[in-house]
Amino acid sequence: MTGGLGGARELRLDFAGGKPKAVLSKADGKGGWTAVSGTTPESAGPAKQGKVLELRVAWSDLNLAPSDPLEIVIAATQGGKDLDLAPTLGSKTVFDDATNVVYVTFQCDVTGKQVPVDTYTTLKTYPPPKDKGVVYITGNVDKLLQWTPNKIAMLDDGKAPDAVANDGLWTLTVALPPGTLLRYKYTVGLPKDEGKWSGTEEFPLTERGLDVTKDPTKKKMKVSDVFADRPQPSGTQAKKTTVELLE
Repeated sequence: MTGGLGGARELRLDFAGGKPKAVLSKADGKGGWTAVSGTTPESAGPAKQGKVLELRVAWSDLNLAPSDPLEIVIAATQGGKDLDLAPTLGSKTVFDDATNVVYVTFQCDVTGKQVPVDTYTTLKTYPPPKDKGVVYITGNVDKLLQWTPNKIAMLDDGKAPDAVANDGLWTLTVALPPGTLLRYKYTVGLPKDEGKWSGTEEFPLTERGLDVTKDPTKKKMKVSDVFADRPQPSGTQAKKTTVELLE
């Protein structure tokens, strides 16, 4: 990767020896790189006849926090020239850092006592006790499957974090990075409805919004929503929604 690509850090792997050697550098502002002293990037692999190469570098060495966005460019170079350049790649968290997440518990009221569940659409399958529908949640983050409906099921079984079984209040806890700008909504369906919006979503063309707290003293949030309580405008909290900051 060259400084002209706009990168702030370069992690170079030298394959000249028997084992790849990792060196971390920072952009010098002149199109080149200066080695960063005091850093210990590590590499492993590939195994014999393998294709996977693993790298490890501290967030602090990249001058980033774990919640900061990170884009990666991968290039094969020789003699200071790029031989092959991969498309710019985004990054995603695979394993949560338990010390740097907020546990958000979502509770969705589908009893219909406050707002009829079919206010905006006729559901194909209604929640109990009328039918056997399952309440799902989806949204704009990987943890909520990037808007794939009827996949992440909530629970109404009386087991934590759900308080009372079969009371029509469905619950799920999700670990999210502090400061996440979350957009989400609920659906009611069955496993066979995975990926289908029609006849399952609480309202069309509108989504709920939640700003996950950045307060380092707060590690838990509870969000109580009412199914079909439509927020106005889209991307905000509905009138009957309550948000509690815990711990």
